[in-house]
Parts: sequence; structure tokens; C-alpha cells
Amino acid sequence: MKRLSIKARVTLWFTLFLTLLAGLALGTLLAVGGQLTEQGSQNTLKKAVSKGLEELDWEDGRPDIDDDLKSYQDGVWLAVYDQTGGLVYGGLPDDLGLDQPFEEGALRTCRQGQEVWYLYDLVSRGQEGTLWLRGATAAQSANQTFLMLLRLALVALPFLVLAGALGAMPLPTMPLGRCAGSPGPPSRSATGRI
Repeated sequence: MKRLSIKARVTLWFTLFLTLLAGLALGTLLAVGGQLTEQGSQNTLKKAVSKGLEELDWEDGRPDIDDDLKSYQDGVWLAVYDQTGGLVYGGLPDDLGLDQPFEEGALRTCRQGQEVWYLYDLVSRGQEGTLWLRGATAAQSANQTFLMLLRLALVALPFLVLAGALGAMPLPTMPLGRCAGSPGPPSRSATGRI
């Protein structure tokens, strides 16, 4: 380190500091970003099921499902089941979660093959009977967006560090003392006070 010039040492220290700072930013992105995308996916599922429940009703002893209820929208699958578990409307991919009992208001995870899914159930009770609305969304769909952003950040990180190092190279040659035209440091008066 002693053989390096002042310019090289300052550039090296600045580059190491910049790399550490960028690494901390990337670590924060990893820690917080994954949780936020997961929560966003879960909130989308809950909202879709809650909104879908408003479209369920009973008419003349039979379930009446409004035309506004879509069985798939924005990555969320919806299915309506009667009290015996029979499918009334919609459907889930590959009969996902049929082995799972209905639980009102419980957000659960379900594994099917290699995929992890979130399941969310709400119930509509009436004098004529009970209808269960189950929603499902793939946990990986939210994580795919996050992973794409993470890859972009990993690719950009070396270029940012390089740009910072190149930007730091002229720093040691700049005057570190008094700039031309500045009055300089305050001087002491005869009393010793500034």
C-alpha cells in the first residue's frame, strides 16, 4: 500500500467505500424487496376474494353469481363451492387445494408439484345454504418480478462502482486547502479570540 501513489490510494479507498455502500444497498433491496412483493401478492389475493364475495348471493334457494365475478383476473384464480365442497362456479388450476379444508379468512400456502400457491377462503352464509369462495395465486409470480429487478441491480452494480472509481480519480489532484479567492481560516486577534 505504501508503494501506491496518493492518487491511487485515495481512489482505492473511495472505490472500496463505494462498493461497500452499493453492497449494503443491494442487501437492503434483497431483505425488504422480497417481503414487499410477497405481501403485495397476498394483499391482491385477499382483495380479489373479498370483492368476489360481494358478487355472491342467493335467489329462490339457488346460488346467484353476478356476471362481474371472473374466475381468473390479475393472477388470481377464484372458485365458488357449495357447503359439500362441490364446485359451483369457476375453478382453480389442476384442482389446486381440493385436499385443503375450507378455513374462513385464513391465508395459507399450498404446494403443488414444484409451485407454491397462496390460498384464501371466505364464506357467504344465507338461509338457503353456504357458499365458499376460494382464491389462489402463485407465490412465484410475485417473486419473478423481484428476481428480475435483482438481476438488473446485480448487473448494474459493477458499472456503478467503476463509474465511481473513475469519478474519484481526479479527487487527489484537486486542492484540498484554501480555494483561490477565499478569505482563508479565521485568524486570532490579540486577545486570543476568534
